[in-house]
Formats: sequence, structure tokens, C-alpha cells
Amino acid sequence: MPKPKILTDRNLREVVSHGTARFPFGYYIEDIQQFENGLVSSHWHKEFEFATVRQGQAQISIGTMTFPVQQGDGIFVNTGVMHAFQSQETTILPNILFDARMIAPEQTDIYEHFVAPFLQSGISHLVLHRSVPWQAQVLDMLEEIYFLCDREEKRNELEIHIRICQIWMLLAEHRAEMISDRQTGFTMQAQVRLQQMVQFIDREYAGSITLQGIADAACISKSEALRCFRVGMHCAPIQYVVAVRLERARSLLLTTLEPVTEIAFQVGFDNCSYFDRAFKKKYGMTPGQMRRQTGGAYGTANSL
Repeated sequence: MPKPKILTDRNLREVVSHGTARFPFGYYIEDIQQFENGLVSSHWHKEFEFATVRQGQAQISIGTMTFPVQQGDGIFVNTGVMHAFQSQETTILPNILFDARMIAPEQTDIYEHFVAPFLQSGISHLVLHRSVPWQAQVLDMLEEIYFLCDREEKRNELEIHIRICQIWMLLAEHRAEMISDRQTGFTMQAQVRLQQMVQFIDREYAGSITLQGIADAACISKSEALRCFRVGMHCAPIQYVVAVRLERARSLLLTTLEPVTEIAFQVGFDNCSYFDRAFKKKYGMTPGQMRRQTGGAYGTANSL
């Protein structure tokens, strides 16, 4: 059976429609571990999203921030915000997505006073903690919505709509507690560009990679590529390339019997001395020393 995945366009916008024009609401329940590499890859959409960690623990990335969300807690993700979910264990994540029209039509007072401020403020997300009373109310109402969705009765559409509006009232009352991407100085456009370059590096790390090639992956100049990495990753693009190669090399050292020199070439290093120095700087020991410390058969493999 093929693994589930998020379908996006070149700008990483999700191409799947959620709900219908008459009821723009979608409900899903995912096991993050079932996705390729346990990763619901970076994407964004025009709908608001709420998700709850029903089982396990999820690492959630919003823009350039990554943080854990524990079992029982959840998250609100604003429209147009880049996000991803990852877990290496069974992690059940019921979630809902809905268009702003579910709360109120445009050009109404409700939309202007309670919806537009979220769309215009740069708010990116809010982690929902069950230990916070008003957020626990939101989480409880989300569970009620999931229950209604599982029943699949027609009258549930009204009940779902009512609960979404109740949740939105609570969010509107506590809007000041939410994170704005203006606070990070990292715009949506920059997030998309950075993700395009990171995905290129993660895919092509074993080959010859240049700054120009990285910039071309996002159709931007080399100077803009440097700026995106500096603001979003706090490092230069080539530093990220080296970090990815070292992490892949470490994984191969611990899980295969390939000679260290062969591993160096496999992950993109064409100079074994440089690989040895870079590896020791990152991990505090040479590749050969790391392999020997694992013991057993791995300790007998060739090393630098």
C-alpha cells in the first residue's frame, strides 16, 4: 500500500480541496508515522487548521520554528502559514480544516471584527495546552467536532458550525497570546523559498551542490538565498549542506558495514580528510572512533 503524502504545487500550496463550496470543512485522522519518513511535509493552505495529538507526540514545524506537541494537546494554524508534522512513533492526529466563510461571509460585521484581524495580523499559530483552562475548552470542543464527524449525520453540519464559532470566540478573546510571523521577520514568501531550497538539498546532498544550484531551486538570486538561510536557519546554505551530509554519514556509520571512506563519498564528500575534520567538529570524535564505540560487528569495519 502506498504511503500517504501531501500533494502541493511548486509554491508548496496544498492542491487538495477541503470540503465543498456549500460546506467548506474537512475532517481527517492521520497517523503521522505512516507518512514517508514519518513526515507530513511542509505545506500551506488557505483554510484554518486545528489538530489534536490523540496518541504519541508530534514535532511540529511552523515556518522556521520546530517544537514538540504532547499527547492531549493541540495546535491552531492560521491560513497561509507553512507547517509540517513529524513523528517516529505511532502518532494519531485528528484534524479539521475550514474556510473563513464557515465563521461568517465576507463584507459582514462579524467577518470584519472577528475574522479579518486574524487574516491581517500576521498571526501564525497557537499551541493549545490542556493545562490552560480556555485552551482546554477549545480542545474539548474539538473532540466534540471529531465525534460529530465520525457519526456522519446530516444535522451534524449545524452542530459543527456552532462549535467552530464557539472556538473562534475563544480565539478572538485571546488573540494577543498568539505568535505573529512579523515577530520573526520571516515572511510567507521567504518560508516557501527556504523550504524549496531545503528540499533540494535533502534530495541532492550526495551530488555536487553549489550556492547557485541552491538558489536556482527557489528561482532567486544567490544573495537572496543567503538571506533566507541566515534569517530562517541561522546558517549559510553550504553549512546546511554539510550538516545534512554529516547526519547521513552518521546514520550509515551506525547502521551499515560500509567502509568509512566509501560512506564519505556516498554522502557527497570528495575529500576524506575534510570529512574526518568536519565529523569530529560536529560529533566530538572521528567517524572511525564513533564506529568503534558502537561495538560488535560495526567496530571491525574499515575506518579513517
